[in-house]
Amino acid sequence: MYNAQKISDAEAAVACYDMLTNCEKQLADSTLALQKTREGIPEIKKNATKKGAIAGSVGTLSLLGLLTLLLK
Repeated sequence: MYNAQKISDAEAAVACYDMLTNCEKQLADSTLALQKTREGIPEIKKNATKKGAIAGSVGTLSLLGLLTLLLK
């Protein structure tokens, strides 16, 4: 990228500016990704709760069915 031994002060300033703008862009991208993740967490929790309730109901009904068959 840049050879530190052969650049002038102006080139060093440009290099620093390039690095700074790159860091700002990465920070903005990371912040956006974090916000999207945070927005999705309630939906994920709601779906997980619904799936857990369904799985629990199915499991309970299966056990009741087996017990009914065993007790006959």
